[in-house]
Amino acid sequence: MPKRKRTPHQHLGARPDSMIGKPVHFGPPGDVRAGGGTGSTGLVEDEVWVLDLEGDPGAPWGEYSFFAQRIRWEEGGYSIRLGYYRKRMGEKHWEFGSQTTVNSNPKTIRKLLEDTLGRRDWF
Repeated sequence: MPKRKRTPHQHLGARPDSMIGKPVHFGPPGDVRAGGGTGSTGLVEDEVWVLDLEGDPGAPWGEYSFFAQRIRWEEGGYSIRLGYYRKRMGEKHWEFGSQTTVNSNPKTIRKLLEDTLGRRDWF
């Protein structure tokens, strides 16, 4: 299998760019790969974004924007990915933070989950 080429995505602006219609690829963990397992490729079909509702863009930690994405997998089925992007203080671009960890104040998390649950056709 040829190694896939990564195309950097800058995410410039007040918030990260939409990823709807963009492909995603999850590589297998090392032990799965060692056993012959492969990764999964899918497409972001829908998403919800919530900027940190209590964050301070001028704080040393920078700005955070949380998301939930509905992903349709090539092999069938769907998943919902929760993650975030971070813009460091003084920088102009957002960086992907994590696909599995969300940690923020209750007000922001509540808003993210309420908006996600509002997409009734996801469930």
